[in-house]
Amino acid sequence: MVLKKQTVFLLTLLTLMVVLFAYQLTTEPTQQATTDTKQGDSSIDANGETDVTLNSTVYDFFTTTKLERDNKRQLLFEQLNSVVGDTTKPSEEIVRANDEMLAIQTMVTSESEIEDVLAASYEDAVVLTNNGSVEVIVKTSALTASQADEIIQLVRNEMNVDSASITVSAKAE
Repeated sequence: MVLKKQTVFLLTLLTLMVVLFAYQLTTEPTQQATTDTKQGDSSIDANGETDVTLNSTVYDFFTTTKLERDNKRQLLFEQLNSVVGDTTKPSEEIVRANDEMLAIQTMVTSESEIEDVLAASYEDAVVLTNNGSVEVIVKTSALTASQADEIIQLVRNEMNVDSASITVSAKAE
């Protein structure tokens, strides 16, 4: 029985990794390197070549939010993984942790699919799920009621949640 649970867990972990990898490949990196030469960040060396140092890498709201979301999930997944891998834990706790890992995997897949669909109509989007509520933020200057309704319908169909628990908002960079 333990071998079957380990096999299911490893397959779940592998599937999650494939989904995250595919998501990472389909999204474009939006980081931009910026320089500020007014503050003396550029210099001329002895050979007459100009060196420019990068002040910082700027991430937009959507990239940062997605990274934070993924990092939190990774930590939770690691905690659940340690419970599943601990043979001293009661079997009920291991089953609960395994079920929660499967739920996380399903949620990640659904969020990724919604973001991919929204990418066709909006420059960027992020879907955040927390305790049964879903927040969708799209990158646009304005969002009409009909656009919000379409997004709500998409989330309802994909994640099987009630309309009252879905929040849709627009954010312009």
